[in-house]
Amino acid sequence: MANKWIDVSLSDISERIGDGLHGTPTYSDNGEYYFVNGNNLENGEITIKDSTKKVGLEQYLKHKKDLNSNAILVSINGTIGNVALYNGEEVVLGKSACYINLKSNIHRDFVAYVLSSHQFQEYIQRCATGSTIKNVSLKMMREFSFRMPEDETEQIKAVETLKNLDGKISLNRKSNQTLEQMAQALFKSWFVDFDPVIDNALASGINISDFPEALQHRAEQRKHAQKLPDFKPLPDDIRNLFSSEFEQSEELSIGIDGWIPKGWKNGTFGDVSNGLSGFAFKSKDFTEEGCAVIKIKNISTDRSVDTSDVNRISTEVAAGAERFLLADGDILIAMTGAGSVGRFAMFSKEKDEPHYLNQRICKLSPKVEKGTPFLFAALNKPGVEKMIFKAAQGSGQPNISVTGILATQLLVPNTETIELFNSLLIDVFERKIELKRNSFSLSKLRDTLIPKLISGEISLSESKVSMG
Repeated sequence: MANKWIDVSLSDISERIGDGLHGTPTYSDNGEYYFVNGNNLENGEITIKDSTKKVGLEQYLKHKKDLNSNAILVSINGTIGNVALYNGEEVVLGKSACYINLKSNIHRDFVAYVLSSHQFQEYIQRCATGSTIKNVSLKMMREFSFRMPEDETEQIKAVETLKNLDGKISLNRKSNQTLEQMAQALFKSWFVDFDPVIDNALASGINISDFPEALQHRAEQRKHAQKLPDFKPLPDDIRNLFSSEFEQSEELSIGIDGWIPKGWKNGTFGDVSNGLSGFAFKSKDFTEEGCAVIKIKNISTDRSVDTSDVNRISTEVAAGAERFLLADGDILIAMTGAGSVGRFAMFSKEKDEPHYLNQRICKLSPKVEKGTPFLFAALNKPGVEKMIFKAAQGSGQPNISVTGILATQLLVPNTETIELFNSLLIDVFERKIELKRNSFSLSKLRDTLIPKLISGEISLSESKVSMG
């Protein structure tokens, strides 16, 4: 009986399913308890934001729900389908947060995977009412049915299989973050803090007091760093590509209070890249199947492009848009939208299917071969995205042109140092693309396994074999 799978509804496996307060509590800036709604449920947990309201003890005791230690939360109003595990947080739930107190013999991680699956997400989208603000009733939540192992041990085995995949995806994500931090640290050292130039100046015998006043503190820091036992100077062939002198620019917003390495210039992104605006596909061009089209919605805040939810066009339409075909490593920037303008990401595709660029997205291409590392790191410099946003026109729906993006200010180093930076980091960026593609494959395998496990279509031993 250990491998028996049974049909259940959420109501069958729960002690209680309810939602939060239908109304507004009395808020308190000095309160110690948060008022949590569906938009606070992110990445499997309750997320407290700057905008999250607080309440005092009296309101907390009055409105808190009796959640058990096996509870799951799901957003059912406005933003629907977000899932979080309840871990004893002392919060007051709003009406857009549904709570599911599972029975003690139900493994809640298994149910959390079910609720995160396409099967459940499609179900609540079909059941949702309201054209502007979507709402899923508690009745619909209670009636959602699926298959699961009757024995909790088998539920745990299924969870371990899926968590193994999630662990590999998480490791890839962390590796990508580490690689990006490495690239950004080198960019900051060379092109923001000017460490090699200051080192060269110090090596030439210049005293701290002879540096421009704006640079003296930075020179002191470098002199101190050079005395540390783990300090590693740059090789001579690299250090010699950098000047040992500074000059003052008329533009005080660049460099360090306007001081920049000699030979560098106050330029723009147009000096190092070309821009292309996406193709204006018509509404009638989009179909259920065909070639993928990348829209602004696909540009994520984590600097990646989400290809899991794309619109599609026929091969006939795509034939007329070959110029807008995307390649791994392309840099995309959103050109429209109050919360989107300036947001950028590096594209990598899930598989070898064609992806096309939609209108109101700019593709930035480096002017030199394998020049993505410098261009991406320059965009990722703090303040650049905000500069692009500020340059956008329009109060309600801000827009910026390709010309406007290319006109964004950039301190342009000498060609040799840009080429060196690119040569040192190109393998890092290619590895980032490889990790992203691997994560695509793992995510697809996980999302394929979940409905098969839920339906009992495959056994756990079969799923382990398929994972390798």
